[in-house]
Amino acid sequence: MGSKVRNLRTWWILLALAVVLACGKNVAEEAGESTDAKEEDSKERDSRVVEKEKKKKRLVYTYDPIGKRDPFRRYVPRGLDQAVSLSPLEQFDVDQLKVIGVVWGISSPRAMVIAPDGKGYVVGKGVSVGKGRGKVSRITQEGVVVAEEYRDFEGNLLVSETVLTVRTATEK
Repeated sequence: MGSKVRNLRTWWILLALAVVLACGKNVAEEAGESTDAKEEDSKERDSRVVEKEKKKKRLVYTYDPIGKRDPFRRYVPRGLDQAVSLSPLEQFDVDQLKVIGVVWGISSPRAMVIAPDGKGYVVGKGVSVGKGRGKVSRITQEGVVVAEEYRDFEGNLLVSETVLTVRTATEK
């Protein structure tokens, strides 16, 4: 009976050892699979991070004003600023001109205007002034009124009046 018990114990030990080895093999395989899965997950995360960074790079916008018109200047149609024969006063914006004197009390008042280039010009009613093809509409004691006609984005004709006041000796 002693040998049967030993044989039975041996079988149980062998069976337990087989189970342990079999489980150990599965655990090792699972560990290998989990490291493979972890590597795949980390690769997926890395690729997502790279894609997000690429999207961020694509979403960055910087304004480049080169070649664009100044939004704070009056609209001048393209055909007008490329005219063949411009008078010296039509080469500058109306806002750049300075009135330094007015001759008042005569039948056709006159005004002295200084251009940004430092040259002086005498203007009267009806003289073309500015890049927007404005015309001197009237001359008063206070200065010169220039009316510029232009079209807005819808094509409506609008008139803009700019008053150039006489500069005193202290405003030079």
